[in-house]
Amino acid sequence: MSGSSLRRRFLVAAVFAFLAAQVVVPAVALFGPRPARFSWHMYSALPPVPEAWTVAADGTREQVDLGRIFAVQRAEIDYAAVVRAGLCTVVDARAVEIRQSADAPVETITCP
Repeated sequence: MSGSSLRRRFLVAAVFAFLAAQVVVPAVALFGPRPARFSWHMYSALPPVPEAWTVAADGTREQVDLGRIFAVQRAEIDYAAVVRAGLCTVVDARAVEIRQSADAPVETITCP
């Protein structure tokens, strides 16, 4: 086998490996969990903003529009944790109820 033939085979293999990586890497990212940080779909699939209600002293529930509180949605923010930590301090309520998604149970947080 001549050096030219070996060199040509190596070049063909390197080009094939490069082209295969161009297909395999995006395919793996496409089927991975979304949204993934530092990826091409970082802002294309935002997590849902949870639903929240305030419960007054008389027991009446009022839904809180979290879209007005979180003006700019970000993929890396855990909105339920932010609501748990701070909604009681912003509103005058006896409790706050949070539902992370439509099929999740309602979580009740008693305000101090």
